[in-house]
Amino acid sequence: MGSIFQTGEPQVINDVLQNRDQRVALQQHLLSRFPKHTLIAIKLNVPGPIKNNAQLRRLFETGVARFYEQLKTLTRDFQTVAQWDKPTGNELFITTTLAPVTTKKIGRFI
Repeated sequence: MGSIFQTGEPQVINDVLQNRDQRVALQQHLLSRFPKHTLIAIKLNVPGPIKNNAQLRRLFETGVARFYEQLKTLTRDFQTVAQWDKPTGNELFITTTLAPVTTKKIGRFI
């Protein structure tokens, strides 16, 4: 089996920066829409020009599934509010009424 980074659409810094700007805008929108909720943003921090492909997507989905399992042990009060699968990577945004510190602890076990 080859490297996980051999297939996919190479991204340049401008692609990554544009995606970051879109993420920031979405997060600001969600925080204003859900001011009393904690916003959870999940993404992979992938080195190099390949940011997404079938293998990385499966890795992301596995991590998200584990996160949801842990989240459900603490609360059912959450909702997925946005998700994307772009050449710059997969990202997922969730709101919950859990405290930020509590949600941060969930991520440590994934």
